[in-house]
This record gives sequence, structure tokens and C-alpha cells, in this order.
Amino acid sequence: MNVGCPDCGTVYRVDPAKVPVAGVRARCVRCPSEFEVSVEERFSQPPQPATAAFVSASEGLESGAVGDGPKTVGLEGHDRDASVGAEWSGESSLGESETNATETATTASPGQTDANEQTLPPAPFGSADPDARARRLARALVSDIVVYHPDRREQSLKQGTIRQDFRSEISKSWDEYVDQVGNEMARKTSYFQAALNEILAGGARIF
Repeated sequence: MNVGCPDCGTVYRVDPAKVPVAGVRARCVRCPSEFEVSVEERFSQPPQPATAAFVSASEGLESGAVGDGPKTVGLEGHDRDASVGAEWSGESSLGESETNATETATTASPGQTDANEQTLPPAPFGSADPDARARRLARALVSDIVVYHPDRREQSLKQGTIRQDFRSEISKSWDEYVDQVGNEMARKTSYFQAALNEILAGGARIF
């Protein structure tokens, strides 16, 4: 079945057998909006190219999600700022093994066959509201640092060395942020810096 983002219209192909009866909550690769996914849902928005992967909740988000390679979007049983991309993480009922489903989403007018369908190009990130999207992406990327390194972060906060200890992770997240929102938006706003202070530094003005 197809599931789509109600905000930007990105469509993902999902095996309904992998979706729990109670449904799961997803974040979009393009915008990252949150939306509910259940086996009954269908979306009619014009689809865009997208990639989706399934992992069990026990495996969690992979540490390589931010940086080089495909972007990831978390789908979890609890709320938090998620990674940007195409990874789905649901309840344990999704299964222990990871499977991959790759789809090129297309759109067609009534009466057209699959052979006549035309692929739509992906929409630029944040085209609807660039400032809001940049702010949300900054918070999602910084939140990933906290999720992946909770103990090291706590120790660094106590020692007052969080800026030095997380230099590499911050640099990778910044590069991803600039790549997504553009150099001009990244440098003329303080969204990324604010996210570092609020989320990584626990409210202290360190960055």
C-alpha cells in the first residue's frame, strides 16, 4: 500500500503486513512532518520519489543516519525530534529482521496506464515555509546527537567540555543542515545555534 505525508505529499510504499494493527507514527523525509500510518490509510496527493526502510524498535536508529548516505526518518512508538530521512521504526511486531522496500512514486491522470506515468521531481526542502522547516530540521539533527550519545553528553555537561567533546558530531550535523536548507538560510539565521544551546547544552548559552 502507499502512505503519504499530508503536508508535502511525499509518498512511500509500505507492506501492510509490517504495520501494527494499532498503527504507527511517522516523520516525513522531506518536511519532517509527523503523521499516523495505519493499514486503512490511503493518500491521494501527487507522489514524489521516496525510499522507505523498516527496522524493529529494538534495533533503534542507526548511528550513520546523519551525515553521508541516505537521509532517515524515524517512526517510533514515542514522541521525540526525529532524524531526517527514510527509515521507519515501529513496535516490535514489525519483526526482528530489517527489510528494504524501494519505490519510485509516480503520478498519472485518469485513464493512464503505469507505462504512461511520469515521475515528479522531489520538492526542495522547506519550500512551503523555509524558516519553519530550517528550525525544525536544526532541532531534529541536534536531537539525534543527544539520542545517540546520552551518557557522554551528561558527562560532558558536568565537566563543561561539551563544545569540545562533540565537535565532530556538531560539524557533521551542520554540514547536513547546510545541505538541506542552503548556505544562505543556514548562515543568516541562528536556528542551528539555538538548537545546540537548548537541546545539546541543556539550555545553557555555550554555542
